[in-house]
Amino acid sequence: MPFFQNLKNAPTKKKVRTTIIVLIILALLVAYFFWDFSKKTKNILLWSWIAAVAVLWVDLVTYEVDLKTLWKTWSIDESRKTYSKWVALLWDCSSKNDLNCDNFETQDEAQNMYERCLNKILDYNKDVTDAVNLDVYGLDWDKDWTVCEHLPAG
Repeated sequence: MPFFQNLKNAPTKKKVRTTIIVLIILALLVAYFFWDFSKKTKNILLWSWIAAVAVLWVDLVTYEVDLKTLWKTWSIDESRKTYSKWVALLWDCSSKNDLNCDNFETQDEAQNMYERCLNKILDYNKDVTDAVNLDVYGLDWDKDWTVCEHLPAG
């Protein structure tokens, strides 16, 4: 059953999507070189292969966008996704915006960012059950749900 669950989520999981694109590229190459088609059909296969390679390039080079967030906010920056610890993160809470306690002036400010990002992660990744391990920034060293405890209170 996990295979079918992954297949169901294929459009949203980059690794599965990339694998499918690569398989399509390989199938088009095999068809082009090993089957006897008319010249017109070979041209269609060749252009299909070129299009599939372009799709693969776009898939690998660009970032992912959460379409639901994009629809709500109309902001590409707010809808960017990345993955950390096997969960999807929206751009402002992604590991690419690497934060540490030095980025905050008060403990309250750090705690608010931590809780906001944790809630976004849990909202976006419904299958995640162990939320304490989702500290993508490493702000909660002792896993007690309180971050940057050495900073002054806000």
